[in-house]
Amino acid sequence: MPEDTGYGSGRTKLLYDISKEQAFEAKRYDEELTAAEDAAKADSEGSSLWQTLGTVAGALFFGLGGGGIKGAYEGGIAGGEGAKWLHRLFSGYDPEDYSISTDMGKFNVQEAYKMEDVNRQFEDAHKSQFWQDVAGTGKAIGSLAYLGSDLGGMFGETGSEILGKDILDIAPENVYRGQPGDFIRLGGGKSTLWETSLA
Repeated sequence: MPEDTGYGSGRTKLLYDISKEQAFEAKRYDEELTAAEDAAKADSEGSSLWQTLGTVAGALFFGLGGGGIKGAYEGGIAGGEGAKWLHRLFSGYDPEDYSISTDMGKFNVQEAYKMEDVNRQFEDAHKSQFWQDVAGTGKAIGSLAYLGSDLGGMFGETGSEILGKDILDIAPENVYRGQPGDFIRLGGGKSTLWETSLA
């Protein structure tokens, strides 16, 4: 009988340890995922804000500077694109800084693969947004060159060449190629990261 009691006590302790570890990991996962999603969302919203302000500033500067409606239109395009890349330069956002922990303790080691996949989805989403930004800027430069703008002319024939080519064609094959209105879901469909938009 003492052996049975010892076995029962040991099994109870094991089950307690497992449930305790699972509860800890679930809480940590929720906290880290929320932090990663919040950071990605803040970066996306910051980019949109900068681009909007840049568009308005560019339109006002070139429009009021004697360029009229055409100048305001071209200045808005250039200002928005310039502000977008300035935001990228100064935002400091890197999905690796918000990686989900893959240290799953003693009992749920296999869950590390799930965490690695979530981290990979954040990184792929970030790369995808970069290539969409490149494509948007290429189209903007092409539009300016096509309109005969001095702003577009600064890039020589590059703008015209970009106008007829989708820059996403040269993006790495593993980069998500979203369409306007698509949503990127992370964490097994647990939440929405942000709405993609091809400029």
